[in-house]
Amino acid sequence: MFQLGGMKIKVTFGQATQLDEFMLTDKRFDGILGLAFQSLSAIGTAPPFLAAVKQGIINEAVFTVFFRRD
Repeated sequence: MFQLGGMKIKVTFGQATQLDEFMLTDKRFDGILGLAFQSLSAIGTAPPFLAAVKQGIINEAVFTVFFRRD
């Protein structure tokens, strides 16, 4: 269960149990939790945002992000 605000989304999370050296050498990762493509999932699960759409919690697979200049 993933809870964001008042939304409770049933979703499966994966866990990395081993990392290649490539992943540990001066890499920078960023992103917004839940907005990855399902095709990137090693176990084929839907990311939280898509799961919320499929469960009818969110009406459409549309989101927006606002960044302030300051």
